[in-house]
Amino acid sequence: MTQEFPRVTVKLQWKLSLVFGLLGVLMITAATYVTYIQAFDDFNKEMADKLNALATLIDKFVDRGRVVGVTSVRDPYYKELKAFMRSIQENFNLPWAALYRYDGKTFTHIADGSPLGEEFIPEYPIFDVNQEMLDAWEKGIPTYSAANQDAFGSWATAYHPVRDAAGKTIALIDVSKSNDRLARFKALTIRRAVKVAVGLTVLTLLVCFLFAGYLTLPLSMLIEGARRIAGGNLQERITGISSRDEIGALVGTFNAMTDELVRSKGALESKIHELSTLYEISQKINFAGSTQDVLRIILEKACQGLKAQRGSILLFNEETGRLSLSVVYGEFEDGAQRIEIEPGEGVAGKVFENLEPVVLNSGIEERFKPYEPGIPWKVATIMCLPLLVDKKGVGVMNVVNRTEGSFTDSDLSLGTTMASQIALTMEKSRLYELSITDGLTRLFVHRYFQVALANEMKRARRYQKPVSLILFDIDHFKKFNDTYGHQMGDIVLSASAQILKQSLRTFDIPARYGGEEFAVILPETDTPAATLVAERLRKAIETHDYPGPEGTVLKVTISLGVATCPTHALEKLDLIKHADEALYGSKEAGRNCVTVYSPPAPKESAPPG
Repeated sequence: MTQEFPRVTVKLQWKLSLVFGLLGVLMITAATYVTYIQAFDDFNKEMADKLNALATLIDKFVDRGRVVGVTSVRDPYYKELKAFMRSIQENFNLPWAALYRYDGKTFTHIADGSPLGEEFIPEYPIFDVNQEMLDAWEKGIPTYSAANQDAFGSWATAYHPVRDAAGKTIALIDVSKSNDRLARFKALTIRRAVKVAVGLTVLTLLVCFLFAGYLTLPLSMLIEGARRIAGGNLQERITGISSRDEIGALVGTFNAMTDELVRSKGALESKIHELSTLYEISQKINFAGSTQDVLRIILEKACQGLKAQRGSILLFNEETGRLSLSVVYGEFEDGAQRIEIEPGEGVAGKVFENLEPVVLNSGIEERFKPYEPGIPWKVATIMCLPLLVDKKGVGVMNVVNRTEGSFTDSDLSLGTTMASQIALTMEKSRLYELSITDGLTRLFVHRYFQVALANEMKRARRYQKPVSLILFDIDHFKKFNDTYGHQMGDIVLSASAQILKQSLRTFDIPARYGGEEFAVILPETDTPAATLVAERLRKAIETHDYPGPEGTVLKVTISLGVATCPTHALEKLDLIKHADEALYGSKEAGRNCVTVYSPPAPKESAPPG
């Protein structure tokens, strides 16, 4: 049954539209033909006026007393005429301008505007003579030929007599324009007329079809609306039908069904979006190299998933008892290190203290903690979520300035789920990082160093690339501890580790080897390059001012040893041994220097005796 209604309405609409449409098409065709004829006549008139005006201009220039005597190209006035006619052609884009005389039998040339060497010489006869030329000479009046044919083609030509003081015609001016332009104008006019006719025809048919559709509007609206809803367009609503009959009841039922489908679809899309976002986060975390990278990835996806302009993660520092800005997405990245918040202070502080999420879509300024000058903080909307691990707060996540309206309950649900995932993932990542890094220096621990060195040497052998190892320790560190105490020694170790990390590439592997001894794995680095890295590090530590007791400055030096695979060793233990031997070579050389491993000289055999 639903298939027959569209056919009925369409047939009726076409019948009505064809009746009125054909009448409209006939009227449009007639109007187009009249317009074409009028445009062609106007073009011819415009062409004639322009050519007659140019002929009149030439007539004013011609010297009546001198023109009758021009019989040769050597005549001085011929040259003047030639130059003037040439300028007329060039300045007015005119293909032909000439002066003729007539002896009663033959028209002959006086001068024309052709380039030198291509002109007709004076007294050259003209073979293509038309009636307009004769009329202009004999009657002494300007004439015009719209389609003058000669050996060179078809021309629009204006003829203008040059008369002396007695009114006698003594020369004839010929100003011609090729009818190629007229042909192009005809073709262009026809194309435009056809386009206009087709457009008006389509418009007429469309108007007639719409008018016919108005007659079957209620039935058409119901059928079309139901079809679009059935096709999946749940934003469609059937409106404009207010009848109380069966069609009106059916419309109401369809609209109610669509509303319910929209609600179900929205809830499903929200859940799919939530799962998709969490999946993308989990996939990207697999390639993250540190806790900061993990946090940055999670925050970025959270802001994108919640359609926010920017966001931030503040982590609680148990040493300072404050929330510190750890990662940002969007604006104020330059001010990240300057933002700290007390628990209970501002929106973030209250969320951390109460462990309850807060969503603010207005009235934010009085509740927001102002930052230091220079840090932008304009906030229109904000969602602040606590990061919980075993019901203990470890930080907060801020999602700021939703790009599309205000934060909704659906956004809060998604944000809460993501915050829980963030906290769990962050805690796992933090525990793993703590397990492989030294608590004092934040360098990799000895166990991680051993695994990493084995892997790098295996990779070096596979791809035939070098890998270098630097071992170094702090000179006289035991004496330093005995003199200034172990706390000062810890400060020196921590500061030296920071200098070490700043001196390396991102993929180099620094580790605390043990006590005051450090190790550095340099992938794809040969001995000369490793020596340069070691020397740069030695100078950086030597020139650094370490804070001493009571405001004094302490100076520290290091001794370094360098060994390279495969130059000095092919096995891990051998490489470590040779780097250690090189380190002790620096000690024996007086400390504060770099030594590259060199194999010991072979012992000389005892003489026979």
